[in-house]
Parts: sequence; structure tokens; C-alpha cells
Amino acid sequence: MASAFGGGQLLFYGGNAALPTDLGGLYTVATDTWKKVNQTNNPGSRAYHVAYYFDGAGADPEFFVWGGQGPAGDGGAVIPLNTGGHL
Repeated sequence: MASAFGGGQLLFYGGNAALPTDLGGLYTVATDTWKKVNQTNNPGSRAYHVAYYFDGAGADPEFFVWGGQGPAGDGGAVIPLNTGGHL
């Protein structure tokens, strides 16, 4: 699982080696509320990835998830990921 903080929000995304997942949550500090990360067009199931916040320098701020390891393929082979996306 990876996390990132920015703009008064905390993002948690993904899983671990035993269970790579595409689930996540966004916590808003000011309102003490949680929101489920939309699973449509998200970066996909992964573990050992990074998450970061980009304030956009005037554009809309975004959270990004990149890299890591995907679910094991046939034969249990590890699948390294060089992809990601924004949430």
C-alpha cells in the first residue's frame, strides 16, 4: 500500500505482495471524511508502488500512483509494472 498527503487530503492506494489490489481511499482532514477511490480508469491492481501529490502550479491538484508489482501471472511469476495513472 502506498500513501500520499497534499491539499488537506490523504490518499491510500493498493495492496501488498500477498494481495495486490486496485482499492483505495481518500481522507479529507477538514471534514474528517473518507471517500472510496473510483475504480473506473484507475491505475490497476498493484503492490510495492509509490503515490505522490502534485499541486499543479495553478492547475487542478492530482494524486498519482506509479510502478510496483502486479498480481502474479501464470506460474506465480512476478509482474513488474512501469505504468501508473492519476486519481
